Amino acid sequence: MADYFMDEETWESKKTLLNDWYEANPEYADRRAISDGLFKIGDLQPDFRKRHWGSIGVIFADIPNSPMGGGRKSLMPTGVKSDFDKYLDGLRTFYMTTVYPMVSGFARQHGKSGGNLYAGDASAYADDEVKGTRLFLSSAYSAFAKNDDSKRYHWDGSYDDTGQPNVVDTMPFNGGEEE
Repeated sequence: MADYFMDEETWESKKTLLNDWYEANPEYADRRAISDGLFKIGDLQPDFRKRHWGSIGVIFADIPNSPMGGGRKSLMPTGVKSDFDKYLDGLRTFYMTTVYPMVSGFARQHGKSGGNLYAGDASAYADDEVKGTRLFLSSAYSAFAKNDDSKRYHWDGSYDDTGQPNVVDTMPFNGGEEE
């Protein structure tokens, strides 16, 4: 028989994660009743919590900034991560609808991916562009969170009035002097 048990500490941390996510994403409050109900069932059935957690994940399958991330836990607090995911989703839309039509005739994949033209695939183009931005901003946030002065760029998870990330260059170029 499969093991669907989840310990109390892990279960409670998942509740906290979703509570924080709902605070940062009030537009999805209508889904909260469903997830809260599944949490209540899981409170009564610890031997099946992994199944209930999987069911909770289905609730967020269509949301671009889903709290159900895979892999390593982010250093970003839930609210910052949620805003970051929303920003990247908007950026992806911008690349697909605004940038790609202007560069579709010559935009090429990275050399390691063959260097071919995207050939009408705005979605692949946008995904590749957003991937680079995600990596850059995640690294900058990590440098900020770890207070790593050896890293050039730091980002505290905030945005300016135009919605752009407030990235700080800790080693700005001074222009150089002529000899």
